[in-house]
Amino acid sequence: MLNQLLIPVDKAAILSIPVSWGGGQDSLRWHYDKKGEYTVKSGYRLGLSEKIPNSASNPSTLFCWWNSLWNMCLPPKVKIFTW
Repeated sequence: MLNQLLIPVDKAAILSIPVSWGGGQDSLRWHYDKKGEYTVKSGYRLGLSEKIPNSASNPSTLFCWWNSLWNMCLPPKVKIFTW
């Protein structure tokens, strides 16, 4: 299918992307907000709440920073662009 849709250089770039950094098993995650709906924000919070091995970032510090971004009075497209 990639051969039909992409030029060779793009196909090679896509195929060179590693499937997993940690070699662990994939798992299905679904986290919802207070209304019971999935949002990018709720998914991002779920990701921050889980510790990622060998991460150079501190999840709690990032959570505070991103939480302040989501609470700013900005158009949603600006928040998503910044994210």
